[in-house]
Amino acid sequence: MTAVVEQSHPPRLKKWTQAEYLDLIEHGAFRNQRVYLFRGDIIEMAPHGHLHAYGITVLSRYLMETYRRPYQVRIQLSFVTPGQSVPEPDGAVCTETDAARLPHPSHAELVVEVAASSVDADREKAAEYAAAGVPEYWIINTESRRIEVYRRPVEDRAAPLGFRYAAHRVLTADQEVSPAARPDAAIRVGAFFP
Repeated sequence: MTAVVEQSHPPRLKKWTQAEYLDLIEHGAFRNQRVYLFRGDIIEMAPHGHLHAYGITVLSRYLMETYRRPYQVRIQLSFVTPGQSVPEPDGAVCTETDAARLPHPSHAELVVEVAASSVDADREKAAEYAAAGVPEYWIINTESRRIEVYRRPVEDRAAPLGFRYAAHRVLTADQEVSPAARPDAAIRVGAFFP
């Protein structure tokens, strides 16, 4: 005779902590897979389309020409934010000290995402970057050929993680963009698109 045991709670999805996720990564759990942790969920990244790859290529060259020592430019590498997220921004400018931080940097001067199909998800990441104290966050939107610029993180109890950006601008392809900390390093927004 087989006993039937009723579950007192319905099954639910597992929310991962940063520590669990980083341990999985260290042990090769996602080898050859492009994933990141966002608010406890492991998210699979879409493959690079032409517009996304082109934007990352231009971004990489621009950031490396703009930021020299004592900065390091990180392209598509892990970044630890408050809460249970470990995004992999397409570009991050960190001091050499922050870039060497274990397990990964948790502060940057500028973070940039290049978005094709992920614009909404990248907008949600603004709360993570604001909570990490990143003074400036860009979304290079390849679909609309625009750059969304977020600046000045401020406390906001209603926002996820309690922070948001106080300033938000949208720049079109014929305008120029430059980091607030480097106004001399302007680039035409349209340069990020083929």
